[in-house]
Amino acid sequence: MVTGIGLRGLDKIRNTMNLIPNNIDQIVLASEQVGFENENHIIATMIKYLPKYYDLNNIMIASSRMEAIKKIVEDTKIDESIILLTGINEPQHYRGNLINHDDKSYIKMCINNLNT
Repeated sequence: MVTGIGLRGLDKIRNTMNLIPNNIDQIVLASEQVGFENENHIIATMIKYLPKYYDLNNIMIASSRMEAIKKIVEDTKIDESIILLTGINEPQHYRGNLINHDDKSYIKMCINNLNT
């Protein structure tokens, strides 16, 4: 999962996208720490700078870190895959509010929900 960070400015997204190697099976693009930026604009900027060797049809898109994690868990064979999350694992800044978030507990919850 690669996240576009609104708080750091959209100009940093180009550098992040240029670092994505060409041998990843599945990429998830998500906005994170959006601050007051528009999540869709963050995602559009990420797509704009996505390396050309990636097919947009093989990319998952989410408007938040939580949505991305949920999609990843639901779309992955947990016992056969490695999920690498990038970004920060702390409360999310969203429109002047802090939304508590912890990747580990949220992933466990998503996995448990699959099994119920």
